[in-house]
Amino acid sequence: MSYLGRIAELEWRDDLRIGEPTIDVQHKGFIDLAKRVGALISAQAPVALVLVNVEAIVVATGHHFTTEEAILNQIGFPDVASHRVDHAVIYDQVSSLVALLSVQSSSEEIATVVRTVVAILLEHMQLKDVEFRSFFPAAQVA
Repeated sequence: MSYLGRIAELEWRDDLRIGEPTIDVQHKGFIDLAKRVGALISAQAPVALVLVNVEAIVVATGHHFTTEEAILNQIGFPDVASHRVDHAVIYDQVSSLVALLSVQSSSEEIATVVRTVVAILLEHMQLKDVEFRSFFPAAQVA
């Protein structure tokens, strides 16, 4: 099943670290959730079970954004309002993509949506979340 390749190959990388433990654990959690979906698809689990795990990515995204915004407010990150807008746009994208799936969705369709969702989240981490990395000294990658 070649369409699973990218999901199964996802790995947490140190360059994604922000240096704030809660944020880093939640970021890594997105990759873990996506890999779980890939494993379920590979194991030919019932589509309903796969979809529950895909929906968990949406729930985790909403929770993470709320948590991250609270942390950014707490540390006095100056661009938190813009970051909040980015989060709202991304959450709408992620939840809209997942809402397109149903128990009639093929494994390939589900894998494509999950890959797209992960790409959206990783892009945000790499382009936007790095803006506040300097607020956390533990972010220095050895």
